Amino acid sequence: MVLGGGLLSLEAAASIRFRDASESSGVRFVHTDGSSGRRYIVETVTCGLGLIDYDGDGYLDILFLNGGPLPGSPPPDRPPTNALYRNNRDGTFTDVTAASGLAIPGYAMGCAVADYDNDGHEDVFITNFGAHRLWRNRGTVPLPT
Repeated sequence: MVLGGGLLSLEAAASIRFRDASESSGVRFVHTDGSSGRRYIVETVTCGLGLIDYDGDGYLDILFLNGGPLPGSPPPDRPPTNALYRNNRDGTFTDVTAASGLAIPGYAMGCAVADYDNDGHEDVFITNFGAHRLWRNRGTVPLPT
């Protein structure tokens, strides 16, 4: 078995154990696929996430992409949005979506992370079922204390 660019013995591979850290992680994101029941193509392929070091601390933060209501789906109480979680460097994450400006409704399909303007901050391009959006990271999202 190859893991991390090197060989891992079967004995070592057998000792790897996963544990559910959902509750303790601080991540409370819930994905929406549109739930129309009509099986539109965007419901079946849905969206994913992006890993980005938005605050430049050397730790990957998580950008979750979200769908939205489609024709035939019940209207939500609150429109779903994408979500950005800051890595607290201890196995937990903090929701910084509101401060980031990413909390707008839409139907995201994918994203690319790169420093398109060469200012030292990773920016995000989000493709949508609808208008695509380029989010410029100005490095001004307040960090939780």
